[in-house]
Amino acid sequence: MKKLIALLVAVGMFVALGSFAATTKKPATQTPPAKESPPKVKDLELKGKITKSQDPSNDKPPTYLIDAKEYGSLVLPDGKNVKLDEFVDKDVVVKAKVEVKEKSGSKSYKVKEVESVKAADDKAAPKTTK
Repeated sequence: MKKLIALLVAVGMFVALGSFAATTKKPATQTPPAKESPPKVKDLELKGKITKSQDPSNDKPPTYLIDAKEYGSLVLPDGKNVKLDEFVDKDVVVKAKVEVKEKSGSKSYKVKEVESVKAADDKAAPKTTK
C-alpha cells in the first residue's frame, strides 16, 4: 500500500513538473516588424501633367492629381495661393512640400502643401534646325 501511494505521488509530481515547464516555455523567436523611419518633409519639384477628377454624385470638391514621372501619381491638396484649375491637362512644374516615408526599402510620397505651380518651360525643349 505504501508503494502504491509513493508511486501515485511520484506520477503526480512528474505531471505537475511537465505542466509547469509547458507554461513557462519561452515563445518562439519572431521576426521583428519592419522598421519604419519617421517621415521626412522635403521641398521637391514635381514635373508632370495635372489632371482633375470629380465624382458627380458627391458634393465634395474635385481632386487634383499630378502624374510626376519620378514619384508616380500624387494627390495635390488645395493650394491657398494657387489655382490648380488653370493648369489642368497641362505640363507643369509644381514646387511642393512632400512627405517621404521609407518602409522595407520602398519609398512613398505624399504632397503636404503646394507652394507654386508654373507651366513647363517650352524653351528647354531642343530646337530643330532645317
